[in-house]
Amino acid sequence: AILAIGTRFTQLSTAGWSVKFTGILMHNSVDGEDIGKAFMAVQPIIGDSGLFLKDLISIIKTKIKEPVKRNAEEFIKKYNEKEINIEKHEGIWPIDVVNEVSKLEYNKVYIDISSTTFDFIRLPIYRPLSWITSETIIEKGIGVSGIALSENERNLGITDVHGILNSLSLIAQRLDKAKGILIIMNDDGLTYLDSTKSDIPGIGRAFEKINIDPLLEKTLNAKTITSKDQLTEELTKPVNGIKVLNVKIDPSFKSVVLQRV
Repeated sequence: AILAIGTRFTQLSTAGWSVKFTGILMHNSVDGEDIGKAFMAVQPIIGDSGLFLKDLISIIKTKIKEPVKRNAEEFIKKYNEKEINIEKHEGIWPIDVVNEVSKLEYNKVYIDISSTTFDFIRLPIYRPLSWITSETIIEKGIGVSGIALSENERNLGITDVHGILNSLSLIAQRLDKAKGILIIMNDDGLTYLDSTKSDIPGIGRAFEKINIDPLLEKTLNAKTITSKDQLTEELTKPVNGIKVLNVKIDPSFKSVVLQRV
């Protein structure tokens, strides 16, 4: 069942994924509202979200006297210990970056969803943290703008070629004020998320190379990373202000989450 509290469904999207659910979708404060085309509320409920939540918590407290042991911590621990089957490869794959980032402590992670960053959805499994992402795969920007406005050197921004090109002027103007690490997952623009062939997105292949290395080095003083050892070294160095890492991703990479189409 889905319970929607104090929200509207005008822009609800499943990002190309098939979603099946059973039960009743309830929605509060639906008077006169267009709650979207994706789902229609079956049963409107109390209009005061705050009052509803207080009542709900009170009922839950009376129903549950003892903590319910679901062994969730043990399950997550075993899941984390499970080896991911990654074939041997040259160059840097997205999962290599995920593995390196997961070893370190970060305050917040801002990420633009794309073919080269999709494997980062595993990161909250490895290490709980504040996770802020773009709402769609079409409009990118949160990965760069999050760091551009960051005041904490333990914040991390992750974007791709198109994401940095869209927001280059913003980050360039904030180089002397922003704090944190910006990772550009740079495959030279040779891959993209393809959701046209299936409900499940896959990795599509582009044919026009976009070389932004000289631009990044000149405009953002970016450090070009071509090996995993380089990446480890740069991520573990102290950050003074903002650090921009231009990580060269092998365009023929395989994702641990997505399939190539």
